[in-house]
Amino acid sequence: MAQVKCIDPFDTFEPHSFQEYVMECEARNIVIFTGRRGGKTAVAARKFYDSILADIEQGKSVPGWKKSSSKADKIQKPKLEYWCIAPYYSLTETQMNELSLVIPEEHIEDINLSKKYIYLKGDVLIAFKSADNQRQLVSRPIAGLWGDEGAKFKPTVWNGNLRQGLLDMQGWTIWTTTSEGKNWFYWDILTQGNWIDIGGDYEDFKSNKGYANFNWSSLDNDKVPGLREEVLEKMKEMPKRDIDREIFSRVDIFEGQVYDNFNKQKHVVKADCINDLIEQEEFKHYYIFKDWGFRNFGVSLLVGQTYDDKWYVIDEIYKKEINEWSDRDDEENWHDLDYKWYKKYNVKMVIADNSNPSAIKAYKKRKIKRIRPVEHSEKLVGIGIRAVRSFFHYDEEDETSEPKLYISEKCNNLLRELNTYKWKDNGEEEVVKKDDHGCDALRYGIYSLNNKKQPKRTIETNRNKLNQALGWD
Repeated sequence: MAQVKCIDPFDTFEPHSFQEYVMECEARNIVIFTGRRGGKTAVAARKFYDSILADIEQGKSVPGWKKSSSKADKIQKPKLEYWCIAPYYSLTETQMNELSLVIPEEHIEDINLSKKYIYLKGDVLIAFKSADNQRQLVSRPIAGLWGDEGAKFKPTVWNGNLRQGLLDMQGWTIWTTTSEGKNWFYWDILTQGNWIDIGGDYEDFKSNKGYANFNWSSLDNDKVPGLREEVLEKMKEMPKRDIDREIFSRVDIFEGQVYDNFNKQKHVVKADCINDLIEQEEFKHYYIFKDWGFRNFGVSLLVGQTYDDKWYVIDEIYKKEINEWSDRDDEENWHDLDYKWYKKYNVKMVIADNSNPSAIKAYKKRKIKRIRPVEHSEKLVGIGIRAVRSFFHYDEEDETSEPKLYISEKCNNLLRELNTYKWKDNGEEEVVKKDDHGCDALRYGIYSLNNKKQPKRTIETNRNKLNQALGWD
């Protein structure tokens, strides 16, 4: 058996008390279900590596394994194989980054960033996989896996790909994730273990042997200087549902009214008030937010943005069974209706649902040149809802606190929808698709115009370790 230097995964790592419990845990399946920036990734990387060392010390190997001097065979048929999986390849960079800070260079035989693996001395392969590419998750004997943001995986990834590979080796799992409500991860993974106070029923949890759940909030990470104060300050700007999800990782977050922080007294303004803002030229930009429809209602919302970055839904048009455009002057159509606003208010941009590219093309061919479809990522329901909800948010304990989003009293249809827009009863991030056309148009526009795209991330690594491993000294 290959001799491995005794290594302390805690070296240079000062854990907080909850992280210590994880490191001491001997359960075969560990779930770290915590708020963001709680330190789950840091402890998972160390527990992952510590568990690999334990397997090596116990002499585990793939049944029938034979040592090979061929590099290709070593990668294809390692003695032990482990997977790090995230919803997308870009997120595996976080896992690779954290592991590169944990695994000593003397234990690394090879690192290949393009092929996404780390090969350890002793014929041990750590492969980095994307959960959205199930073709690469062909079942093979896996000694252990670390699933990051596992609640975002499709259920078929676990039940159709990963579970069988682990059974072949009696492998172990480490899951790190924040809440996605009561989706498949809650029922198939989390409730197999001990009860944790995250908003689920006590009776849901089976406390099966071999499963251990850990939960702590972002506020419990006391090893990062100033983090607690930073989180507390951020919480003042967040709606309660988002606090429950992002900070405390609760699962009872997709229940009842979607915009439960919408308050008629606070968010609805008189039409005269908006007219005054228009006359006083308080709006620096005007937009039209658009959801197409024919048999169902189509919607256009006229929205103004003030110089102090307040957003007002000024007016609405709800119509069905009219065409997107017409060459007849006497036929009502969407292009002509929108063009009246477009011309009168010098609309900066029409933000339109991307489901009707022919209509968008026809608008550009005619008089409305400044129109763009929402991108696919901007149309995702969850992130759009969170954006609108954050704009409705204000601190109820602070009399000076004001929301960023207001609705004119003229918008009767949108106001009705905001009060009836609800989550499905399945506990997942799914809304009831009924009378939601104005809500769809609103989230398309608010999110797409306020989505600050993140720069492309690069892998931060221990440069000396990588240089030595790859022979670049």
